[in-house]
Amino acid sequence: MAESNHPLNNDSLRRAIEIDSVCDDFEELLHRGEKPQIERFLERVEAAHRHSLLVELIGIEAYFRRKMGEALNEAEYMARFPGLSVNRLGETLQQEPSPNGEHNARPSSAAEQDTIDSVGERKSTQTTPFIKYFGDYELLEVIARGGMGVVYRARQTTLNRIVALKMILSAEFASSEEVERFYSEAQAAALLDHPGIVPIYEVGEYEGKHFYSMTYVEGESLASKTSTIPLSPKEAAGIVKEVAMAVEYAHQKGIIHRDIKPSNILIDIQGRPRVTDFGLAKRLTGESGLTVTGQVLGTPSYMPPEQASGRINAVGPAADVYAMGAVLYSITTGRPPFQSASSVDTLRQVVDQEPVSPRQLNPSLPIDLETIILKCLEKSVPRRYPSAQSLSDELGRFLEGKPIEARPIRRIAKAWRWCRRSPVIASLIASLILVLLSGIGVSTYFAWKERQRATSESLARNNEKKMRELAERNERNAKESEESARRALYTARINLAQSAFDDNKMSRTLRLLEDIRADVKPGGSDNRSYEWYHLWQECYRGHRFTLRGHT
Repeated sequence: MAESNHPLNNDSLRRAIEIDSVCDDFEELLHRGEKPQIERFLERVEAAHRHSLLVELIGIEAYFRRKMGEALNEAEYMARFPGLSVNRLGETLQQEPSPNGEHNARPSSAAEQDTIDSVGERKSTQTTPFIKYFGDYELLEVIARGGMGVVYRARQTTLNRIVALKMILSAEFASSEEVERFYSEAQAAALLDHPGIVPIYEVGEYEGKHFYSMTYVEGESLASKTSTIPLSPKEAAGIVKEVAMAVEYAHQKGIIHRDIKPSNILIDIQGRPRVTDFGLAKRLTGESGLTVTGQVLGTPSYMPPEQASGRINAVGPAADVYAMGAVLYSITTGRPPFQSASSVDTLRQVVDQEPVSPRQLNPSLPIDLETIILKCLEKSVPRRYPSAQSLSDELGRFLEGKPIEARPIRRIAKAWRWCRRSPVIASLIASLILVLLSGIGVSTYFAWKERQRATSESLARNNEKKMRELAERNERNAKESEESARRALYTARINLAQSAFDDNKMSRTLRLLEDIRADVKPGGSDNRSYEWYHLWQECYRGHRFTLRGHT
């Protein structure tokens, strides 16, 4: 095939051939009944390509293990390869080799949970047919697929420059909301002119397909860079410091990113990070109204509690500060602060649980950097860094070896430092304290005598009080038992509704949900939580009512 007709450049073709060669060697050993170690085969390719190879090798090994009747354990693979996302691992373990014996198509290098577009609904990853030319652009290869669009490496023919071209996945079938959000992303990014943010070149529509072009960043995503081995504390802090400076610039322009994660941070060939993908960006002024309270937008493992609980109006610059702390946690420990087998479980962890101490996962992590990370991950917005600039400054102090502001100094240490600065005043205060202690000693003796007299009188009062408290406690216990029974009934019903929903029994699901709602009495407590509203919303979504065997 002539080079001009091939969708891959020489480097991409060479990488694909190299990965296929390693996969063939690995598969041959499995055919011979041996048990090769995936970790040893990863060393045969460059670090930038190891994530793609890792996913491929896991898929091949899983296929042979299933043939041998072995049970596949996701926890085993997550322990061996902590940089791999739960969703990506689950998809890989379920894949089957194609009928002609070739390996499955290799996924993108962004090893993270997909971005959620609304509660319980993952953004589409449908396949877009590859075309060679698109208006003024020659499409060279697909480099990424997001929730709403596909990104190509392309050549803008009139200017003879390489760009990244993003277009809506559903093309001419896109809804008005999808198109509006797509253009909102482009407009938000176009307002930002900062070396740490990927700039927009052109926004438009061609033959019914909406697109925009932006700078093509040579390099890899931060997710790919850290897919196998976490970064050193200094390198990780340096990257997030520069990201925080770029995010602070966006905040100053009135734009909140809302989906900062390792796959949305590109590392160019000079090693500098650049923020991309403003698909969920929110403007502090002139909000478009594309989101409403109750919607959960973002990536569960990297979103703050206010975003995870759907409180859109509460999401501000502090949300990006939290996300950068989650990124720093992930790239230094090998896993995000919260992750589970499902997005709903991850969201619950974000809202209800505290993150595991980063030093438990990486004992070599400096205490100061752990303190910075945990301050970013505070559930209360006021307890986080007040701005991205504050986070950048704090990381700068860490990198320079200076004391960080987030580390609390113990009260004893503060008092000792003050005494060393003011010895005369400290001596006078010590003398005063000694006199006060002497007076307290005398007073204590007389108080003890008086207390002995009052003890007998108070015994009767105490007994009466205890009896009254016992009666009140019994009454509270009865109420708590009743409430516990209500919660248990609710849990049982919601589990039955979830099972019916999973079996596509919409009528039974709605009936169970109606029973739960019917139990809510006027003026009484309402046990309904996120999962009830989630199932109720899902039951009325059109995509559940489909013909089997058809898209």
